[in-house]
Amino acid sequence: MPVDVHVAYPQYEQVLRLAQDSGAKVSDTDYADAVTLHLVFKVGEQESFCAKMRELMAGREEIEVGAPEFAEF
Repeated sequence: MPVDVHVAYPQYEQVLRLAQDSGAKVSDTDYADAVTLHLVFKVGEQESFCAKMRELMAGREEIEVGAPEFAEF
C-alpha cells in the first residue's frame, strides 16, 4: 500500500522513525521546500501510522494513501 507523507525538515527524522516502527519501507524520498517520504506498507498496516501522524502533527499532516497494489515487500 503506497503512502506519501509531506513534512517539514525538522519533523523528517521523527516521521521516518515512526514510519519504520510502523512497518513501512521507504521506497523514495524527495527533498524540496519540504520532505516527501514515499512509503510502502503491507495492506492495513498504514492505518496505525496515519493515526499516529494525525496525533503527532495535530491534524495538520499531509498524507496521501494510494490504491493497494502488488509489490514485493
